[in-house]
Amino acid sequence: MKHIIEWWQKRFPWFDLSEHADCGCHTVAKWMNSLGPDGCEKKLEQILYRLESEAKKRHLSIPFRRFWAKRMVKLAIRRSRRKQVTQKGDVLQ
Repeated sequence: MKHIIEWWQKRFPWFDLSEHADCGCHTVAKWMNSLGPDGCEKKLEQILYRLESEAKKRHLSIPFRRFWAKRMVKLAIRRSRRKQVTQKGDVLQ
């Protein structure tokens, strides 16, 4: 998820999606990593709530759209699963 947000920040710097001192981004990233893709899928609503509350706190120049945030989280989950399969494949060979 962190890489997806960084990608958007590089292309649209005026959105102010970068990390701030008190944003808790690292904490959320560690939490999501500890959950793994299956856990993130189960806790999708909590993840979306955290993203939405952070967006409101920052007063972003674009409105938070739950639909797009959900798509970003699901993309991160798919990428994580793909990465796991690749890593398992490397171990088996």
